[in-house]
Amino acid sequence: IDMVASAAEVQAVRGLGRLPVLIVQADEPLLGWLPCDGDAHLAIEEAWRQEQAFYFRLSARTTHVTISGGHDLLADDPDAVSAAIVAVVHGSGRAGR
Repeated sequence: IDMVASAAEVQAVRGLGRLPVLIVQADEPLLGWLPCDGDAHLAIEEAWRQEQAFYFRLSARTTHVTISGGHDLLADDPDAVSAAIVAVVHGSGRAGR
């Protein structure tokens, strides 16, 4: 996987019009996933959250859902993840922007 090329491709996207976009975010910090701690961890966590703002602006139909859990939300709360997906598919997933 070429993360630099992949990031460049994503950042080149200027918008998705009204295409539904679902952003599922964990409510726990990335503590166990990052190989650092202290101030470095806090800085990376804040940068991660700021970078996610890019995705919120991609579509006029972006739904944002925060789910209790950590980096692996599918394992932490698969029912909440699937409920968020179903809500967007059925058009009722307007949880906020």
